Amino acid sequence: MSWSLNETAALAKKAARGAGMSWGMAEEAAFAVRWLASFGLPGPQALAGLLEQIDGVDAQDLRVAAISAKLISPSGRMCPLTSGVTICDHAHTLVDADEITIYGVIQPLLIVPFVAQMARQNGHCANVSWGEVAVTVDGNGCCVDRDDAALLTAQATQVRIQKVSTMDGSRPRVFRAQMEHAFTRVLLGYAHRTYAPGTEESRLKGAGAGASDND
Repeated sequence: MSWSLNETAALAKKAARGAGMSWGMAEEAAFAVRWLASFGLPGPQALAGLLEQIDGVDAQDLRVAAISAKLISPSGRMCPLTSGVTICDHAHTLVDADEITIYGVIQPLLIVPFVAQMARQNGHCANVSWGEVAVTVDGNGCCVDRDDAALLTAQATQVRIQKVSTMDGSRPRVFRAQMEHAFTRVLLGYAHRTYAPGTEESRLKGAGAGASDND
């Protein structure tokens, strides 16, 4: 299924909110998903995986415990959106760190857009790696040579962010996101939680026969 980038971002925002995130964090989810999708990367799929893993989990257990070049969470499982926002907010204090390590990151692909922001703020390229995956960003471009299956890591033991001098080319920009039906269904399911349940009054005023029988 093909979605425009704006449609993709709107769905991501509603789904994140439906999973219990604040509106502010839901907006960050929409940003990350749209950024990834604009390079043909599986941002919506990564968000679907994240929401299924953190649904019902206390957000405080997934947050950054303290600001340093080594970021950990109280539970050992880190939300990529929370940690991504943290490194952007503190980019000026982390600019001198040759390497930042984030532990236990769920769906680490979602942290890449925030590293791109940090790289732009600090004026350098950055390499983001976990397992056998390596993604290089410079604020405007993105270089990765892995397929979607490798990028959709449920949880990375470590995500390493390192300064690099250059980036070898960039993936081309695209204008639509491709989502398999299974992932679309997951995101729509979470988004549906944001809708107010219908009341008897609203049903009587809405479309359809309501309580009457016209047959």
